[in-house]
Amino acid sequence: MERYLIHLKNEQHIPINSREILYRARDLKSDMSAHIRLARVATTFIEFDVAIETKDVDTLIEKLSPIGGLDNIRHVVEEEIEIDQGIKDGIFYFNMKDFGNVMKHLKVFGNNVLVVKRS
Repeated sequence: MERYLIHLKNEQHIPINSREILYRARDLKSDMSAHIRLARVATTFIEFDVAIETKDVDTLIEKLSPIGGLDNIRHVVEEEIEIDQGIKDGIFYFNMKDFGNVMKHLKVFGNNVLVVKRS
């Protein structure tokens, strides 16, 4: 199985409802061989962290459509990134209020502390 981050458009959900949304997503895909690890709710989208076979991604997106329309999807692979790009990505996700991705991009800096200010 491959790992994907699926972002659905968020028009009505708030972060406190993330557990309810996760359970609903798991119910919607119950007949599939996919594992939805968690749901994150941001202002503009809902992110699902999913383990699934690549050939089944479109089917899963269709099944999740009652929650929201597709915004984007990312195939997650480990990669080495330059520190400057990591900072740019962290600032972008911070400005999008996607704090989960901020942490993912900034953790590449190990034990160093980095403060990112909003631009």
